[in-house]
Amino acid sequence: MNLQWEGTVESTQDTARLAFSSKRLSPPFAIGASSQSSGRGTSQRQWFSPDGNLYLTVCLPSAPLFKSGVPITLLPLKVGCVTASAIKTLLPPELGSVVKLKWPNDVLMDRKKVSGVLIEMEGDCLLIGVGVNVKTAPTIPDSGDNLGRESTCVGSYAALPDINSAVRGIGEEIATKLGEWFSQLSTSSPELAGCVVSEFSSQVEFGVRIRMREGGWVIPLRIEADGQL
Repeated sequence: MNLQWEGTVESTQDTARLAFSSKRLSPPFAIGASSQSSGRGTSQRQWFSPDGNLYLTVCLPSAPLFKSGVPITLLPLKVGCVTASAIKTLLPPELGSVVKLKWPNDVLMDRKKVSGVLIEMEGDCLLIGVGVNVKTAPTIPDSGDNLGRESTCVGSYAALPDINSAVRGIGEEIATKLGEWFSQLSTSSPELAGCVVSEFSSQVEFGVRIRMREGGWVIPLRIEADGQL
């Protein structure tokens, strides 16, 4: 995986999109940044992007996924699993259990958001954006267009003497693991789909009421074969 690190960018999604559309880079590749001036999450919500956290976009060809028969609705779940696994590498082993997944791809620690995912298309490529609060946990509004779940950061749970190494380490882990998963899609896709559901389900708190950003509450009971609740 060709992973390039930048300083401050408007957003890694836009930087990766331009690199692909201008043919400067060919997928698979990834763009990481130290901060973003115009980071965004789902529904164009602002993603607060101070220095010291992970901002990453992995650009992968969409063909392997679409040809595999694996439902595209499983992709957010797989990204969440890979991100959760990477976060755990920064924690003492006894704290791994505080990391949970919230459908479809948020990563939580003690039910506070530590990571989010944004997936977009550009031509025949998937732009998979991942943000992880490593050093700091931005204050998230509880009302208005940017309302969201209370946040936390990995640094609240683990001593991270070299933040830059921690950020780059999990960025490389996420990009590599996603690339490896895509390379396996054409060989054992039915088994891979079932593995994603099982892996995600093992890290979700079923039976716990969660608030949806779009409004209302849901109580997850199980994950269906296509990744839906």
